[in-house]
Amino acid sequence: GGPAAAGGNVMHCLHPDFMRAELEGSLSRLGRASIDTWLVDTPEQTLNELAVRLNAEVEMGDLTAQAMEKHVAEAKASLLTDLVETFVALEEAVAGGLIGSYGVSSQGLVLPTS
Repeated sequence: GGPAAAGGNVMHCLHPDFMRAELEGSLSRLGRASIDTWLVDTPEQTLNELAVRLNAEVEMGDLTAQAMEKHVAEAKASLLTDLVETFVALEEAVAGGLIGSYGVSSQGLVLPTS
């Protein structure tokens, strides 16, 4: 699996295309038409991993701190967009009877209120 298996420009496992591919795969492997619950696990981890990787590039001199901040801000905006699209896809999966419900497991994700 992995994000690349979903195709296109999928860069992380929170992308709606990846979630759809994983849901289809899970239903197929389980031999079921639906599952009770889908869990979005630690979405903030994607940003944490990016920040660690970019910080290493800054320490090696391959990236400036200012460029790192720009990359992280862009990635955060993209991730939030993908999360919204993923929740829309999850709502569609609930409405379509593919899943009964969904939830988020987080160790500290803080989303904007607006």
